Amino acid sequence: MPINLLGEPKHPIKKIETPEEVAMHIPAKELKKIEKTKKKTAKIEAKKKAAIVKKEALAEVNLIKAFKKYVWKRRLTFSALIVIIILMAGSVFAYFTFFYKPQPKIAQNINKPIAANLPIVNLPPTPLAYCGDNLCNNNETCSLCPNDCGSCPLPPSPPETPPIIPPPIMPPPPPPVTTPPPLPDTELATLRGALVRFGGDSNIYLIELNGELRKVDMQSVYFKDGEKISEIKPILIYTISDRFKNVRKGKGVIGYVDWDPRILSPEELAFFQ
Repeated sequence: MPINLLGEPKHPIKKIETPEEVAMHIPAKELKKIEKTKKKTAKIEAKKKAAIVKKEALAEVNLIKAFKKYVWKRRLTFSALIVIIILMAGSVFAYFTFFYKPQPKIAQNINKPIAANLPIVNLPPTPLAYCGDNLCNNNETCSLCPNDCGSCPLPPSPPETPPIIPPPIMPPPPPPVTTPPPLPDTELATLRGALVRFGGDSNIYLIELNGELRKVDMQSVYFKDGEKISEIKPILIYTISDRFKNVRKGKGVIGYVDWDPRILSPEELAFFQ
């Protein structure tokens, strides 16, 4: 066995290599992979730090987003609640609209306090203490002390009133004499108040008091007895000669007429046919 004369340890001390010395022994491809992984991890850590900073800086925005996400996740529940609320409101509205019938209020008699300033009623004086001594004295009267003064006499009966005789019924006064209408202005005035038409004309005319021809509206005219112009009998509409077409014409007749059409005699009509 050899003897170590220099006093060195039996086993040689291993030399620890630095990372740079170790990297010298790693191939270039593996070194690139290691660098890429380091960069990736550094980027991930930087993103995590940035996310933490954003969450702390934008807490309100995150709360709103979180609430929206919560509502979206629970959309079925919220929609069911909304449907239930709408149904309940509709049922309440339908009940008060169609089925609710309020009971009539019962009138209650409330005793009102008596007014303090009522008029003072003068009561009859009470009988005196000496009423009943069979003497009518000391201002005793028949009403205060009938035992001493006797009963009061009865009031006189009212005089008999004579029976009321109604006045005799007088006949109504005769109607006032009306003055005759003024002289006619046209030759048709003798037929005033009648309905006429001409041979080749379908229109109906009314002859006014002054002899004017006034065209009758077939839709609106009705007379005093309620008869419409369309209901007038044909015998009350007289056909006269066309030579009277040029007689002076007035305004048309529309609506209510305050008299009934006049009936003409053959003698009155003979000149105009």
